[in-house]
Amino acid sequence: MRAQAAMVLFVLLGTSLALVPVPVATAATVVPGQTIQVNTTWDLAGSPYIVQGDVNVSANVTLTLEAGVQVLFDGFYTLRVLGGLDGRGNAAAPIAFESYQPVPGWSDWIGIVLEDGARANLSFAELRHADRGALHTRGDNLAFDNLTIEQSFIGLEADQGNNISIVDSRFTGNDQGIRLFTSTFSRLERLNITANRIGLVLTLLSDDNLLTHSAIFGNSEVGVEVLNSFRNVAYANSFIDNPEHARDNTGGNTWDGGYPIGGNLWDNHTGPDVMTGPNQNIPIPGGDGLVDTPFWIDADSRDQYPLAIALPGTPPVITLADGSPANNSYLPPGLPVGLEILDRDLQGAEYTVDGGTPVPMNGTASVNTTSWADGLHFVAVDAWDNTSYRASKVFQFHVDGTDPVVTLISPPIGSLIRPGTSIDLEILESNLLSVGSSLDGDLTISVPAPYDLVTDLWTDGNRSVSVTATDLAGNTGTSTFYFLVDGTRPEVSARSPNSGAVNRSRNETVRIEFSETMNRTSVESALSYPGATFVKVWSQNDTRLALVLSVPLTANMTYEVRITATATDVAGNAITSPLDLRFTTAAEVVVPKQPEPLPVWVIVLAVVAVLVAISAVFFLRSRRKREVPPEAKK
Repeated sequence: MRAQAAMVLFVLLGTSLALVPVPVATAATVVPGQTIQVNTTWDLAGSPYIVQGDVNVSANVTLTLEAGVQVLFDGFYTLRVLGGLDGRGNAAAPIAFESYQPVPGWSDWIGIVLEDGARANLSFAELRHADRGALHTRGDNLAFDNLTIEQSFIGLEADQGNNISIVDSRFTGNDQGIRLFTSTFSRLERLNITANRIGLVLTLLSDDNLLTHSAIFGNSEVGVEVLNSFRNVAYANSFIDNPEHARDNTGGNTWDGGYPIGGNLWDNHTGPDVMTGPNQNIPIPGGDGLVDTPFWIDADSRDQYPLAIALPGTPPVITLADGSPANNSYLPPGLPVGLEILDRDLQGAEYTVDGGTPVPMNGTASVNTTSWADGLHFVAVDAWDNTSYRASKVFQFHVDGTDPVVTLISPPIGSLIRPGTSIDLEILESNLLSVGSSLDGDLTISVPAPYDLVTDLWTDGNRSVSVTATDLAGNTGTSTFYFLVDGTRPEVSARSPNSGAVNRSRNETVRIEFSETMNRTSVESALSYPGATFVKVWSQNDTRLALVLSVPLTANMTYEVRITATATDVAGNAITSPLDLRFTTAAEVVVPKQPEPLPVWVIVLAVVAVLVAISAVFFLRSRRKREVPPEAKK
């Protein structure tokens, strides 16, 4: 009779724990931080609801959630209820409270807090990735059923509450599955508490509570821990594969239901079952289903009537094996999905991929994903044991076999840049997880969105930067870019004439030499040479500039050549100091005016006249000699 009753109870448990896909809504509703002051319904049409701040439900106000609604917390926020919370999902459309992070983890959001006096009807609900109590109650007379609480720091915490009912629910993958703190007269029934660090904690005068018809297995430290709490009762439970099944530091609790109901199944306690009776001292053929010797939890705590046979009520538990990609995670094709079924009496199991042909499996299976195309894929698992209990679960995985692509937008590869130049990148990847960069093969540092590289600390010289993008499936794409960095400011290294020079030629060519290749446009825009007409002649890879005069300068005049600090080199570095060159041209020298030479004809005429005069003189002398009187001759 007890076996039949237990069978009915665990049939219900197995049914309640079957997970099915949540209906997909067509819209999303952003919920900012707020206080709800009127009765409000979050319907399926508005799902998912993305919570972006703390939400408070005022006293005497009820927040109602329709079946299938998803509530996603986009930060470390809480849903705090002083009034009422009415969330009644069903097996086909559970209500979900989860993290909105792309890679969810413990403590992504705070949890649901039901304050003292709050009213709650919560069933067929899934809570994941919360902090200190995905469901934290501070009130009395609250009832919860068909909950799935996973991957949270504390699954459900009852804080100074009384008469809390938790039935037909699953707590898995939490640090602590359930924690009762100064809470009394609560009923925990038909629960699966598995793969937590500690399955159930009763602490600080959490008295008079009942744990029954539950499976506590696969918890990494201890199944049930009782601290400074009394008169609690645990019976008809299965403790399987826990390193330590139970702890009790008081000795004031009862670990069985008395005779003939019996106690619990402890998988590490075996012994004969050949006796019956309250003292287990009356021989009986085939035994009575109870081990003839007690199971000692510690020196003063024991189960007087441990069960000798497995309870017909530990249904198959379908999980992902250690090392397998997590449910709803991203993976590249070829990474196997590991399945594991926990059941002492497993009879058979099978899985399908995307509704295909069933593949038989034993307790474990490795699903080959090599042929999976990019996109969403479903693995549905069915398992049944030889006592006709059945469980089903559907896992989903996002396959991404495409590597991210890193593209340089600006400046062009190979460019001359100065420190502080922003290097603009584009990452082509819809499921991007992270971006990192490494300068000259050094340590990789994270690059936040919008994925611009900061070059403020880059030193002069040739630099190579490698950028690696990683997506959620672990695919990577790397690109390497090269730049010449120049962060040194140029200076005027030589000039002619020197500033202050005097007596300079009116045809003086001003020559300026720079320490680096200059940006012609910036230098010419910064240049002034008032009063001079000149042309600019660049040479030596634009490190030398000559100002060649087109018109001579004015004598005895002071001229000023200026280049302001806006002049830059080709990398954009401004000169260290402006140029201010002054010089004075020489005074004009006065030369006495020379008489103009006689014209040639005048000279010729004069010569002719002289010759004529000379000829005339000779002629006259010769004539006088002929005309001497005879008397003179005597």
